[in-house]
Amino acid sequence: MQAAPKVAMSDDFLKSLLKVGKKEQQGVMEFVAKFRQNPRATGINYEVIRDAADANMRSVRINKEIRGIVLKPDSGDVYCLLWVDRHDDAYQWARRHKVSIHPDKGSMQVYAVQPNDLGKRTGADSSSGGIDLSAQPSSSSPWDVQQLGTTQVAVEAGLFSKLKDREIRRLGVPDDCLPLVREVQTEDELMALQKESRLPSDALDALVMYAAGEPYEKLIEEQEAPEHVDTEDYAQALERSASRRHFVVLTEDSDLEALLNAPLERWRVFLHPSQRKLVERDWNGPVKVTGGAGTGKTVVAMHRAARLAHQYAALPGKPVVFTTFTRTLAEDIRHNLAKLCTPLQMEKILVVNVDSWALSILHRFGYRNQLLYSEDQRNKLWKDAHEALNADLQSEFEPSFLRAEYERVVMPQNCQSAEDYMRARRVGRGGQLGRLQRKALWVAFAEYRALLAQNRLCEPEDAFRDACALIRQADEKSARAGVPTEAGGLGIRCMVVDEAQDISAAAFELIRAAVPQNENDLFLVGDAHQRIYRHKVVLSKVGINVRGRSRSLKVNYRTTDEIRQWAVAVLKGCE
Repeated sequence: MQAAPKVAMSDDFLKSLLKVGKKEQQGVMEFVAKFRQNPRATGINYEVIRDAADANMRSVRINKEIRGIVLKPDSGDVYCLLWVDRHDDAYQWARRHKVSIHPDKGSMQVYAVQPNDLGKRTGADSSSGGIDLSAQPSSSSPWDVQQLGTTQVAVEAGLFSKLKDREIRRLGVPDDCLPLVREVQTEDELMALQKESRLPSDALDALVMYAAGEPYEKLIEEQEAPEHVDTEDYAQALERSASRRHFVVLTEDSDLEALLNAPLERWRVFLHPSQRKLVERDWNGPVKVTGGAGTGKTVVAMHRAARLAHQYAALPGKPVVFTTFTRTLAEDIRHNLAKLCTPLQMEKILVVNVDSWALSILHRFGYRNQLLYSEDQRNKLWKDAHEALNADLQSEFEPSFLRAEYERVVMPQNCQSAEDYMRARRVGRGGQLGRLQRKALWVAFAEYRALLAQNRLCEPEDAFRDACALIRQADEKSARAGVPTEAGGLGIRCMVVDEAQDISAAAFELIRAAVPQNENDLFLVGDAHQRIYRHKVVLSKVGINVRGRSRSLKVNYRTTDEIRQWAVAVLKGCE
C-alpha cells in the first residue's frame, strides 16, 4: 500500500491569498481542500515553470485566472503550497524565489533571488553543491584590501567581517546568500534585505541579533542543530521546529477552513522556534518569559494555555487558569483562545482578569464584599476620609495625596497600623514625612478602610491578601481534620499569567497560594519596560522561584514602520 503524501502550506501562501479577490478566494479554498485529500489526483496538472529559480517548483491551475505555485521535489512524496496569484504574477514570483533545506539547521527556507543571481554559485564546489567555506577566512581589520589589477584598493569591512563564512552559514544563511551578507555595511542595508525577502527569516533574525550585540555563541546555542541533515529530505525538514515557523502540514485534523478563512491570523499556526520551545516544554517549576513590545509574548502565553489544557484534559473542572491585568485584556484573550483551542480545550481553561479571579475566590469562602471599581465612588470616599484629619492637615494634604500615599506606600507594604506606616519606605514619593505626620495621617487611612467596610467594598489589593489568607486557613483546617487539601481545594493545576509586569506582589502571593507547587505550575509572561500600574515585584519574595527558568523573547514581529509609530506615540506621551 502506497504511503500517503505529505502536504504542507506556507505562511506566504496565506499572505498571497489575501491579495486575490474575494471571488477567487473561494475557488482557492476549494482547490486546497481537494489538494489536501490527494495531491496526485489526475485533475491536478503540474506545469514546469521555465526559468524558475527552483527546479522543484511547479504551477497548478486553480481557475482561468489564478495559478498556485507548488514545491514538488523529485525525491520523496512531498507537496508544498507556496504562493497563489494571477497567472503572470504567480510565475514571476516563482522566477524570483527558491526553497532549500539549510545544511546545518535542516530547516526549509524560502527567500527571493534577483534575476541575475539565478544559477550563480560563487566559489561553488560542484560535488557538494555548496561553497568551500574553509578556504574563506575572515578579516579582523576594519578594512579589507582587495587586489584590482596592479592596484590595491581598501574597502570598508562589512557588518559581519569578524565572522568566517562557515560561522555566518551556521546562523542560517544559505551558501548562495553569503556574498550578499558580506556586502552589508550597515543595519539599514540589512533591513533593506528584509524588505526584499532576500534572506530566509531565520537567518535574518540571527544576523539582526548579532548586529545588535548578541554574542555569536549564544545565538548558536539557541538554534536547533540536527546531527545529520539530508538536504533532499523535505519530509523530515517539515517536521523541524524552524520549518514549522513558516510551514504547516495539512492533516485530516487540520482546521483548514478556519485557517483559510482567517489568513491574517497566522499566529494560530506558525510559531518561531524560540516560542515553540517555551510552549511545548515540561517545566520543573515556575517560568518567567520576558520580551519587548511585538515579540509575541501573548501569543506564546495562549499557545501554552492550549497545550496545558490538552495535557490536563482528564482533570475535572477548569484546571488551567489564564489571567491578565484588566477585564478588557481578558475578553480579548478569551476571544483569541477560542480561535486557537478546540471546544474541549476551552472547557478546561478559565480566562479571567486577576481582580475578578480574586473576588471569585473570596465569594467561594462566603466573603460578600465587592471590588471598588468606580473612580467617582473612590474619590468620594477619599474626600470623606480627608475630613477625618484636623484642619491644619486638611489644608496641607489634599485627598489626592492621601490616595496616592495609600496606593503606593500603605497597600504595597501591607501597613495595618500607624506603627507599620511609620516604618514604611516611601521611595519615589517625594518630600519627607516625619513620624508625627505619618501618625496623624494614619487617621485618614483608617477612616478610608472603615468607609470601605461600611459600603461592603474592598480594594483589589485587600482582596488579594484576604483571599490568600482564606486559602491558607482552609489548608490548615483540612490538615487538622486529617483530610489535607492543596491550595484551598480550588482545583487549579496550572496558571498562565499575561502582562505580569502589572501584577502586584499581593496578587502574585495569591497566585502562589492558589496553585500547588508542581511541574508546569506557573507560566508568567511580561515586559518590564512597559510597566504602567505597579511597582517592580521580586518574585522570590512572594514564594515564586524562577531561578534557571527565566527566558527572553527577542525576535520582533512588528515591521520597522510599526515600531517607529509606537516609538513616536511613546515620545509624544513624554512631552
